[in-house]
Amino acid sequence: MTLRSAMLVMVFVFAVPPMSFPGTSALAQQIYWTSPSEITRAELDGTDPTVLVSTHPHYALVGLTLDLAAGKMYWGQLDSNDPNGPGIRLANLDGSGAELFIQSTPDIISAIAWDFSRDKIYWAIEDGGGHGVWRANGDGTDAAHIHTSLRPEGLAIDVLGARLYFQDGRHLYRSDLDGRDIEDLHTESSSIVNIALDPAAGKLYWSHGNSISGSNLDGTEPIAILTGLADPRAIAVDAAGGKIYWGEQDTGWIMRADLDGTNVEPVVVTGASTYVRAMFLTANDCNDNGVNDDEDIASASSTDCNLNTVPDECEPDDDCNANGVPDFCDNLDGTSDDCNANLVPDECEPDCNINGVADECDITGGLSDDCNFDIVPDECQPLEDCNNNGVTDICDIGASLALDCNVNLRPDSCDIAGGSSPDGNANGIPDECEGSPMPDATFHIDGTVVACTTDADCLVGLAASSDVYCVPASGTCYVQRNRYLSIDPDPALAEVQPARRISLVLDGGATAVLGWVGEPVPLTNIVTIPPQLLSRIEADPHYRNWTLDNDGRPWEDWTVHVGDCETSPGHTYLIQSIPPGADILDEANYSESLELRTVTHSGDVTGSSIGQPPDALRNFKDITAVIRGFGGGQTEPRVWLDLRPFLPDFTNISFVDINGVVDGFKGESYPLGAPLDCPDQVNP
Repeated sequence: MTLRSAMLVMVFVFAVPPMSFPGTSALAQQIYWTSPSEITRAELDGTDPTVLVSTHPHYALVGLTLDLAAGKMYWGQLDSNDPNGPGIRLANLDGSGAELFIQSTPDIISAIAWDFSRDKIYWAIEDGGGHGVWRANGDGTDAAHIHTSLRPEGLAIDVLGARLYFQDGRHLYRSDLDGRDIEDLHTESSSIVNIALDPAAGKLYWSHGNSISGSNLDGTEPIAILTGLADPRAIAVDAAGGKIYWGEQDTGWIMRADLDGTNVEPVVVTGASTYVRAMFLTANDCNDNGVNDDEDIASASSTDCNLNTVPDECEPDDDCNANGVPDFCDNLDGTSDDCNANLVPDECEPDCNINGVADECDITGGLSDDCNFDIVPDECQPLEDCNNNGVTDICDIGASLALDCNVNLRPDSCDIAGGSSPDGNANGIPDECEGSPMPDATFHIDGTVVACTTDADCLVGLAASSDVYCVPASGTCYVQRNRYLSIDPDPALAEVQPARRISLVLDGGATAVLGWVGEPVPLTNIVTIPPQLLSRIEADPHYRNWTLDNDGRPWEDWTVHVGDCETSPGHTYLIQSIPPGADILDEANYSESLELRTVTHSGDVTGSSIGQPPDALRNFKDITAVIRGFGGGQTEPRVWLDLRPFLPDFTNISFVDINGVVDGFKGESYPLGAPLDCPDQVNP
């Protein structure tokens, strides 16, 4: 069973009215699109779809643009059976008041674009005697044929840059808005269908074949962003949200992904007969006035002092010097200096020596020394020299001439000698910095801690499974995952603040150190009880109180999932903790190892019934579970279902995860490489 066949199964299950899938919270902005006989509007996440215009299927609606300031939308209508013939129609944004705007008989319109700043409308004609690009005034008068030799299907306008982008076959072009100075920007390997722009970022995107590619606005540095798609046609960019949207002709679905091609997800599922021909996003309206941001700026209803196409009223409103001007505008117009380019005026930065120069710039400019690299000039630091070596304590510590394990800016040797820190074993390290080696975490079966002494204790109330076992070091049960190692922080270690080392058990019992559990990032966009955290494997130790988040709030009930390209099915891993100040090269300083295993077979994501742990079998129950997870109705935890891509994404159960389960069902091995083959492999 291939990914495409899995998709066909899903069309059968979910079809008929359009439905949305889980994603980010619904936004006030919206997406409009045309299908062969309808114009529909929905929220950017696909919720609340509403049909605005419905015509005879033969009329074939194509092209779509909106004049938000006037509250109008424009589209092309192809079929000559229409009494008014082919041409451009207009209507109110709710679909009412539809009427003929410009007639194009017998030519067939393929795309439309609106230049709101100059009150011009542009349209492309792919077929007919008038093929090329046309322009007219906003009221439809003075139509002019500005490009006559091309047959474009896609069309886009950079309003602020005053450039018109279009295509013909495999070529991408741009010109002035009056059609002069045509540039051939890029030649693609297959016919280009549609174009989208992100002028603020200087990027151009286009759909072709089964791919979406992008480049700079001048066509340089072209790159394939998404491949293996189902014939993408219409595309649109949500620059503020960092997303690209497209409609697939083969499925009729509307999809979206991050602008780098990651986090692919469906937005609206319809059917192949209702595929999307054109798309328009009202996604950049930061001040919620119903007008696109670039329209606000072009019409001077909003200022844009840093020329990033974001109205100034939507930028951070910091005004540290209380002069009534945002800080970033002070910096740009020369009112304030910004010597360290951090967008904070220098007069608002620390200046401990009161010399009129920010401390950081004193240091980087050579006006002050900073022996301990804390961005505070040395002349502003304490001048104590507790060990009487002629060097201030802070410089002793900064130059690693003295240790300061408790970070009190006083050498440990002075703490011990002065009696403020005991040193019971007389090893020169304050006792509060040593701690005793111990296991660093307990483990659970996704929300319920189950104590155990043998593997059999873990199967109470569960179907027999070789993927559930007892972890001797913690005396609790653990359910194996495909791509993750899951840890519950132990409150007993709150004061120790350990780092966690991860090793891989090799054939024959030897081990290879992979790295360290990195900074845990709360996955606040996922509603789970208890909440979840995600860590990558990093090169250096990360010491912290693992029961507090970065704002000091307790998270002792949270689970930390460790996922990286080194964590993959069919392997055994060891996790050990070590206290701060201990020598990481001395194995005696590490805790007892917690042995965590990943599932035996890639693609094994569930057991004999819903919610049961993986059972070492790969069958239709696993396929059903991941499809259910894709649709948002799963009872299996996401860490069971997340198989791909190369770096685990956890937040997104998508087609690639479905494909991974299907490959496992077919008996294929894990395709993403062995742990020690990872390109970001770290061996401390």
